[in-house]
Amino acid sequence: MDKLARMKELIATLNEWARLYYEEDAPVVSDAEYDRLYDELRTLEREEGYSLPTSPTHRVGGAPKGKFEQSKHLLRLYSLDKCQSKEEFYEWCNRIVKAVGYLPKLTCEYKFDGLTLNILYENGKIVKASTRGNGIVGEVVTAQVNTIKKLPKTIEYKGRIEIQGEGILRLSRLNEYNLTASEPLKNARNGAAGAIRNLNPEVTAQRGLSFFAYNIGYSDKTFETQTEMREFLKKELFETEGDFEVVDNAQAAMKYADKTGEKRENLDYLIDGVVFKVNDVRLREEIGFTEKFPKWAVAYKFKADEMTTTLQDVEWQVSRSAKLNPIAILEPVDIGGVTVSRATLNNYGDILKKKVKIGDKVFVRRSNDVIPEIMGVAIENPNAKSIEKPTECPVCHAPVKEVGA
Repeated sequence: MDKLARMKELIATLNEWARLYYEEDAPVVSDAEYDRLYDELRTLEREEGYSLPTSPTHRVGGAPKGKFEQSKHLLRLYSLDKCQSKEEFYEWCNRIVKAVGYLPKLTCEYKFDGLTLNILYENGKIVKASTRGNGIVGEVVTAQVNTIKKLPKTIEYKGRIEIQGEGILRLSRLNEYNLTASEPLKNARNGAAGAIRNLNPEVTAQRGLSFFAYNIGYSDKTFETQTEMREFLKKELFETEGDFEVVDNAQAAMKYADKTGEKRENLDYLIDGVVFKVNDVRLREEIGFTEKFPKWAVAYKFKADEMTTTLQDVEWQVSRSAKLNPIAILEPVDIGGVTVSRATLNNYGDILKKKVKIGDKVFVRRSNDVIPEIMGVAIENPNAKSIEKPTECPVCHAPVKEVGA
């Protein structure tokens, strides 16, 4: 296949994945799988010296769904450029040095994995909340966002200001919700996005979301640094989760990234990396933007802890307490540098709730030293085979007695 044909193939695949992710809240691949093809496309575009008009490298986010009212942001919401190695981060630092003559102070913060929200306050009150959408126009979700309990509904500042942050479903809340849900949520990111983009605010309220503020868009008030913005957000009682640091060299920034990566598995919410920004707002104006990214900020991505793969079979194992546990046999997949070929399905009731069948493409999550877990179906296989409930013990062949689900 020649390079142009491959570019067209990648664009078609990535655009369909993005449509499902942004417009339908129904992702069929993990972020890492999307990023891998996206990076391949970007490399081809650099090599060939051009990009096609429909390339996702021109686009921020996705088109609004259409079922919500649409609204233009006062200030554009950009996406973030990303790096996935220390070498790529140092290259970004070198570009900053080339632009301004030195490496200025950088802020370090968590990259939350939820749904980006832009909340407009006027006269100290919320007047509108919207999703990022395509960065220029988003969906109005004010009623849904107002169900977030810890979100300040009023603030002391009376000017016009956009507060930007992430709609988050805490992992503890996800676990609580899934205990009683008729259809479990596949992951916390989908749970947050689906709740915010549900037309019924009562459904949103049931999820128990949080809002983590991290940036200020348009503002009548002038801020000279990211640090000042952070202090303002804390003063106005917004939740500002995660360690926030200011560093003056690239090595210190990488030390922050390494430290955060070690903490990641113990957090009660999803992060998929850290974000570095030039702290000085005036310098940002000098460094500038591409059509999609601010040149003065970059996301340093961690290794993925969730991927998709095919469920090939299910084995039933006998535990020490004589319980039968279903173990998923998977097409081997690399998750965070570890090859995963087996995962837990917990119990037969969990299989029914998640509607998993042999042959389906499934989401698999690996965290800490816990056995990987099937989170849900990514793509249904029309020829998939239902997982049968065992009637006898696979070891002693005694009849199985069902207790609970």
